[in-house]
Amino acid sequence: MRTREAETAHSQARECALATPRPRTLRNPTSSIPSMPTTISTETLVIDGINITLSWKSGVRAMRIRILSPDAKAVATAPLHTSRSQVIQFLTSRSEWMHRAIKKVKSAPRPAPSTFDDGDTVWLFGLPYKLRLQASPGKKKEIYISGDEIILTLPPTTTAPQRRRLLHEFFKQRLAIALDVYMRDYTAKLQCCPIPYRIMSRRSVWGTFHPATRTIIFNLQLIHVAPAYIQYIVLHEMTHQYVAAHNAAFYRRIAALMPDWRERRRALQQFARTHPII
Repeated sequence: MRTREAETAHSQARECALATPRPRTLRNPTSSIPSMPTTISTETLVIDGINITLSWKSGVRAMRIRILSPDAKAVATAPLHTSRSQVIQFLTSRSEWMHRAIKKVKSAPRPAPSTFDDGDTVWLFGLPYKLRLQASPGKKKEIYISGDEIILTLPPTTTAPQRRRLLHEFFKQRLAIALDVYMRDYTAKLQCCPIPYRIMSRRSVWGTFHPATRTIIFNLQLIHVAPAYIQYIVLHEMTHQYVAAHNAAFYRRIAALMPDWRERRRALQQFARTHPII
């Protein structure tokens, strides 16, 4: 039997899934979303036996190193004003962490991505849905939710990559509805100006706040996870407008509005390890 908290979470997920997409408008209709950081040049460095793809970018303020899943590739970014010796010093200081992270990524189980066939399970706002394919006459294409199923009415010649693109657009519309609500909520709570955002398919991060353009990129993979975890990512990225680093001051700000952020982050990480991507 579900607890009251579980029932509330389930209802919230269903509401997000079934919400009707609305046209989205920019806060400032006279201008487009600010330009994103631009890669100026790329090179490969070898630090302590690790091949690292380094990108020099405009519009970023700090050096960063990531280990991408599932291939455990090391990628780093550096601001244009940073010297090469500073970058090498930074990467060398992180070599032990990189070795641990690479080992962790390589040893992690890899959930198989959906092939988008009839009967496949697709996760939407933390709930499982069965994918049902229905042949349509002519070129008609339609996607909708019925009970615990996602119905795709498509021409019989539609391929898996085409179904994937259609689902991505369907999911992007629904994720935008949830993000609009949570962004509006935390804009009021933080008493800050609205922050423009984009939704993109990303490989390794749930979201990224770009201080140079004051823009957030959200990962389309958030469509999989429960609304409570999306709320955490929204608050996390919005908090970066005040504190760039993941330090004590940063998490104190988050805790002030979300005391259970650790539990949400832990559950989000566990979900990502055990569920297939779209």
